Amino acid sequence: MRSFLLRLLMFILPVAVLYGIALLFFIVGRELTPIRDVVLQQQATSTILYRLAYDDNTFPYKLAATIARNPEVIALGTSRAMQFRSEFFANPSTFYNAGGMHNAADYVAFITSLPANSKLKLIIVDAELVFLTSESTPASPHEDVTAYDLVRNFFTHGWRDVYLGYFKGKFTFSSLAGRARESSAIGVAALTTDAGFRNDGSYRPDATPFDVRQAALQNQITLALQAISSNRNGAGSSIVPSHVDDLKRFLALCRTRGIEVVGYIPPIEQEEHDATLVAENSFGETNRAAYGLLTASFTAYGYHLYDVSSLETIGSSDRELIDDGHGSEKTYLRILSYLAKRDPHLSPFVRADAASLLLKTTSDIKVL
Repeated sequence: MRSFLLRLLMFILPVAVLYGIALLFFIVGRELTPIRDVVLQQQATSTILYRLAYDDNTFPYKLAATIARNPEVIALGTSRAMQFRSEFFANPSTFYNAGGMHNAADYVAFITSLPANSKLKLIIVDAELVFLTSESTPASPHEDVTAYDLVRNFFTHGWRDVYLGYFKGKFTFSSLAGRARESSAIGVAALTTDAGFRNDGSYRPDATPFDVRQAALQNQITLALQAISSNRNGAGSSIVPSHVDDLKRFLALCRTRGIEVVGYIPPIEQEEHDATLVAENSFGETNRAAYGLLTASFTAYGYHLYDVSSLETIGSSDRELIDDGHGSEKTYLRILSYLAKRDPHLSPFVRADAASLLLKTTSDIKVL
């Protein structure tokens, strides 16, 4: 019996050590915090950042936070919508940023999952051309991810990801533990990069120096222009009919529920925008066709779609970009001001001194 127990211990010990070390990283990094607890903590303390390193829980997190806050206005979109801040609005408590969706089907699932007593009156919606061509699949419309779900994810793939991150030099246990002592952030990514979701749903980017970010941007532009000219850009070469249907379902759902929608086509780097506009290949043709379909869909349901895909339209420039596809908070304050001046449904919610707030952002991509 003793010999059997010893052999069993020798068999179990390596496995226990393998998982145990990774689990310790998860615990110290607060990766196992249930979403409901994250939302409660962020409501109690406005400075808490949230970003997991090993799971994409954005949809259920944003849904749970939206239900808890019950805002009158939300920004709904992909990662390109996540720079809208509550500080941009006349009453910050009326706004929540629900950015982080993948496609229009997610939009439908998100609105459908809101309770009947929702106060939602207006959605600032990101209407990307790629929505109609991407092959991405909808997220799962669960409003909560429990500790059980997080532990299950740990054993399926998370433990491997910890070791990969460690051996790539992304963090050490001592640095992670040190950050956990100093910070109330939740998630290894939030702790190690000081980037993540704020309590208003907006995303705080990492503090990459401006010159480093600009150098990376120039490389992204070069690669993107080459891809556009060689017809290798974009998520798909043709419009997916089911995605057009998803967008129409979303707009119809909002109209039925009496929710106003202000749509915008988000900006990209100016050279990429201009090259896409004149590209005489299937990529260019598909993008132009997608633009027409988006405009027609919004018009059919009595909503406005504003094209701010060119930075020049809003008085912005590449210096205000985080990367070639994502504008900074300064960019998105310009977008919001542009939309508010043109849309009577949105203007009452936006700060009257939004222009003055814009001038206070002294650096091009300053985090407010």
